[in-house]
Amino acid sequence: MKRFLTLAGLHIFTLGLLVWPIGGKLLAETGPVDSGGVLQNPLKADTFLELLDLLLGAVVQVGLVVVTFFIIYAGFLFVKAQGSPDGLKNAKGAIKWTIIGSAIVLGAYAIKEIIYNTVSGLTTGL
Repeated sequence: MKRFLTLAGLHIFTLGLLVWPIGGKLLAETGPVDSGGVLQNPLKADTFLELLDLLLGAVVQVGLVVVTFFIIYAGFLFVKAQGSPDGLKNAKGAIKWTIIGSAIVLGAYAIKEIIYNTVSGLTTGL
């Protein structure tokens, strides 16, 4: 149980380090402003497209760090296997799922670009 709690704490800490830079990209830098009772926008994005761009840009940045970590981890699994069939099977599975995950991350970025260009083309054509 103690090992589980230690690993869970380490995972939460690592996730916090990965997600921490996202807050700076999404939130606008605002000082004390007398808005006269008017609600101010706390985000850097003024439109939905800008918000989508910021969110998916942050997801891609974090996703690429995670993908890099898992590629290194799969390499260690190959070294640790030392020719063992079960170890090689686990390492090949780790590589397979890492490639699938990286395709999902990059696919999300590609879909964002398609949506952004389509909506931009429709709004400028009006």
